[in-house]
Amino acid sequence: MPLQSKAFQRWLHNVAPDASTADVCRVSGIKRTTLAQQLVRGKVAESTLVSISRAYGLNPVQELATFDLYAVLHGDPVPPTPAELVSQIATIDLLRAVTMVIVTHELAFARHVADEVIFMDGGVVVERGPAAEVLSSPTQERTKLFVKRLQHDV
Repeated sequence: MPLQSKAFQRWLHNVAPDASTADVCRVSGIKRTTLAQQLVRGKVAESTLVSISRAYGLNPVQELATFDLYAVLHGDPVPPTPAELVSQIATIDLLRAVTMVIVTHELAFARHVADEVIFMDGGVVVERGPAAEVLSSPTQERTKLFVKRLQHDV
């Protein structure tokens, strides 16, 4: 939901009271014409507020929460409803049926998300197997050296 222009302008005056619109756009990376069009239409995109908040070192969620539409962001996190939980579980089940290829050197991430890993060197498969097995006790010397070196860097 876009923010009302008047409320946004009040917020902006509190965030950067001495800055011109051009200064705000320059600092936040927003095109002046884009901000001008949003203000003329009377509705400012949330992404505009987020960009400006970040540029001025403010927490975008807290800044959005100052607007009536987003006041719910002020409180403690609300637990998901039973319907939301069912939807999330259904999404997870769908994702389990998907095969994804991810290239990473982040061993903890790979161990967490992968069922199977393939260790390659120079485009050649060196070792392949269950993630927990290959990453905790590799059988090939090249894999052992790689895993050992990355564990020391972490």
